Amino acid sequence: MSDIFVIMLVGHVLIGIVGLIASYAVLMGLLKKKLPLTFLRVSAIIAFLSYLSSWGMGGYYYVLRYGSEVKPIIKSGDYPWAHALFMEGKEHIFLFIPVLTFIIMILLWFLGDRIATEKRFRRPIILLALLTTTLAIFITAAGIVISGAAQ
Repeated sequence: MSDIFVIMLVGHVLIGIVGLIASYAVLMGLLKKKLPLTFLRVSAIIAFLSYLSSWGMGGYYYVLRYGSEVKPIIKSGDYPWAHALFMEGKEHIFLFIPVLTFIIMILLWFLGDRIATEKRFRRPIILLALLTTTLAIFITAAGIVISGAAQ
């Protein structure tokens, strides 16, 4: 594998994990009695930018290497279902994560004070942050399964 593909693949994984950590930080921050708005806003920006970067790097790797070289290995190996179930799921579910994170980021920037003081605003954004974090955990786990199936 060329250096650029290694960089893109490693970057995809590491930056995706940064996004997951930032999403989790947003979720945990929203559960506090007194919201740390600056922390939440910065964490939401980090999550959003991380997911966009990971999306771009993963897409680069997927289009130029995965489909032509790795996918056939997985489909002809011991775990062909890994691609059919986890990669297909990952491809479609990941499309939502940057969008959900962007919505959270915008809500925190423009409604942060109301989210901090009014429970009717806080509960839906907590659920949105929980959904985003849960999807990010699934995407991470799916990547682990796919990597194992390619071995």
